[in-house]
Amino acid sequence: MKSYIVQLLVLMIILGLFHQGFGTDAGQLPENRLRAVESNEDAYKLAMEYTGFDQSKDYKRPEGVSDICQLVTAKDTTNSILAGEVSNRIAWQVELQNVSLHLKGNTPDGITLGPVDFVIIIDSLTGIPLRISSIPKEPFERVAASPEQIKQLTWGYYGLPSELPVVTIFDIFNKCKFYPAIAKSIIIIYVLCSVDDSPPEPAWVIYLRGLPSLNYDKNTKNEYMTTKRRIYNAITGYSIRFDNRPYPLLSNDVQNE
Repeated sequence: MKSYIVQLLVLMIILGLFHQGFGTDAGQLPENRLRAVESNEDAYKLAMEYTGFDQSKDYKRPEGVSDICQLVTAKDTTNSILAGEVSNRIAWQVELQNVSLHLKGNTPDGITLGPVDFVIIIDSLTGIPLRISSIPKEPFERVAASPEQIKQLTWGYYGLPSELPVVTIFDIFNKCKFYPAIAKSIIIIYVLCSVDDSPPEPAWVIYLRGLPSLNYDKNTKNEYMTTKRRIYNAITGYSIRFDNRPYPLLSNDVQNE
């Protein structure tokens, strides 16, 4: 009897230690934990993990990764709410040229996005993507945003997430039908987002700019006047919110515009 009790106690201890170790591993989520970015190659690999552009059959890896990656001082993001957290961080800037992506869209053959040049900004200490944006091939008309418009476009943002995104931008684009392909400019930020008083969650916020308004009028002087904002959970990929706003000039707009 004593032998049986001892064996039972030993088994319980072993199971307890196994459960404790398993719980620690599951909670750490090593695939998307924050981590320092120490080299050009690390920065490029993260840029691919976030964008997923290398999933496209047309994508070609740049010949020299060191030529497209450099350390920079991060500036203001697309809105003033995150400016204090983003500005003055030492970050990696990864420049991808002539990115051409076949998107599912709403046609059998899909619609091609590109070729487009993209700039990816990644915090060097945490690996958090601070901004992903396209560089427009040509200037396009826009109007300055009022304080109320900025408030509407940034409502529900609560800072930077404490974990890295899992779902790629390429996967998100394929959920946006043809809109990314016809946008004149694309701006993407990674934030903690809350909608309708829900708990803040890591989210990709995608601004597709220069799209026709929903109530398009051919007689309207300014043909492109809207920004379609799409928000997706960056861990699971499900849609959180989308809307179509009056076209604003966001703070610290796309580089080289």
